[in-house]
Amino acid sequence: MSTLIMSTVGIKLRELREKSGLSLRKAAVLVDIDIAILSKMERGERKFTKELIIRLCELYNYTPDDLIIDFLSEIGRASCRERV
Repeated sequence: MSTLIMSTVGIKLRELREKSGLSLRKAAVLVDIDIAILSKMERGERKFTKELIIRLCELYNYTPDDLIIDFLSEIGRASCRERV
């Protein structure tokens, strides 16, 4: 998994967590992972597993499909900026 992918997904999941009103600590407890691991994932410094992405999306009332669409949209915007 590339750094760009990890960073983009991590940023989106952090946004979803914050919109859900959850602290990093609370979200980590609810999905049963260490707070440091979730923090690194949100910063793009650690890989997500498919299962964890699904659990986080469920926690944040967001579908994995919407996360993929958001990710692809962001990658498309980044690609357009690079061409300019």
